[in-house]
Amino acid sequence: PVVKAGSVAVKSVDNMISPLAKGVDANEKLPVVGKTEGYENQTTTISIGAENNATAVPLKIQLSNESLKASGVNLDKAEVIARVDINGQVYIDTNQKGRAANLADKNTPTLIADKIAEKPPRKDGVPYPNANMATAHAEIGAIQQAYKQGVTKDKNIVIHVQGKDVCTYCRQDIASAAEKSEARSVTIHAIDNDTKLPKVYTWERGQSSIREVTNEK
Repeated sequence: PVVKAGSVAVKSVDNMISPLAKGVDANEKLPVVGKTEGYENQTTTISIGAENNATAVPLKIQLSNESLKASGVNLDKAEVIARVDINGQVYIDTNQKGRAANLADKNTPTLIADKIAEKPPRKDGVPYPNANMATAHAEIGAIQQAYKQGVTKDKNIVIHVQGKDVCTYCRQDIASAAEKSEARSVTIHAIDNDTKLPKVYTWERGQSSIREVTNEK
């Protein structure tokens, strides 16, 4: 599998020349990148290979900080990192200020630019995010990469959001992006901004917004 951060593709761990760091194992904690308070105890891993392959490697090994830097990401300003996983193909993006300059193009519309244009003007007059790649939030930017590669149709998309919870704008915009990309479903793993506890959102065709999974019946 290949991990893509912007325009940079990083080979899987199996093909990396450098040996694994001492003590690294399949459930090592995610690295703390940028402002990631509340993620110190998260143990999300990336599964690679076939769907039932038990082998998993941590994001720290699959895509190092050095690889993010090589793609032009400004780690000092990367407050949110979103990772879209589609059958082992991984696409990573960050918030606007952390995004690589060559990818933060205001003249590049997102796949949901038309949906953003249909929204009523905000009372404060500020443009909505997610209309172009200069204003796109991390989740939309990562979906955009996968969509451009033509790998989203009829697929189940898994998104891991590190740094902040999914914002109010993106809860609707992710649904719009999923619909536009013809995805089958979306599952989002995030951390609550207040409680710092893990939470899950889902989307299925026909939904106008992602929905938080709760224990309520």
